[in-house]
Amino acid sequence: MPLVFTRNPTQAIKRIDINQTRTIDIGRCNDKYFCNNIAAGVIPKVIEEVTPKEKSILGPLAYFLRAGQALFTTKDYTYRIKTENDDFICKSPLVLALLTNVVSSFERFMPEASVDDGYMRIIIFKEYFILDILSVLPLILSGAIYNSRYTTTLTVKKAHIELLSNIGDLPTNMDGDQGPSMPVDIEVLPRVLKVFAPAKHKKKKALNLPKLPHI
Repeated sequence: MPLVFTRNPTQAIKRIDINQTRTIDIGRCNDKYFCNNIAAGVIPKVIEEVTPKEKSILGPLAYFLRAGQALFTTKDYTYRIKTENDDFICKSPLVLALLTNVVSSFERFMPEASVDDGYMRIIIFKEYFILDILSVLPLILSGAIYNSRYTTTLTVKKAHIELLSNIGDLPTNMDGDQGPSMPVDIEVLPRVLKVFAPAKHKKKKALNLPKLPHI
């Protein structure tokens, strides 16, 4: 699970306990590093074009609208993916490698993931998933997309991803910014970054009120 902070800056600062830290995983992709996710495919290219205004008005739906437009005009890419246990070829509009359970505005994308479990989850979306948007969106919002018929999910420590489609250069998207181009070697560096962690909320004890006399 992620490091949970409130969105209010003042309250978030007050919750930081300088005596409470946590050591988390980070990811390495070629010669660069990331803390959350790295994505490749047709969809990441157009998601970068979503404007702040679109996100404020439509929320997560803005990403799906852009993705849908792209899939009607662009073919899926073909990849070769090699991990500790697998070596296969697949076609996908979106390949994600995650260190946490959060992706963009979706805060329950991968519920089983933790920031310090030493693994990343590679989620390979099926070619047709965006065409069934009315079924896909509830699965993403509820944290069930990774275990659905729309994806293939791998839990690994390292992976090599190679683009087989003849399209020239294909940059990745790393934590929201442009990352290395294909091919990429990705691995988890377990528990190497020490961060301040939010103080745990203590449940308030119920007040023991005196019993009122029966009338």
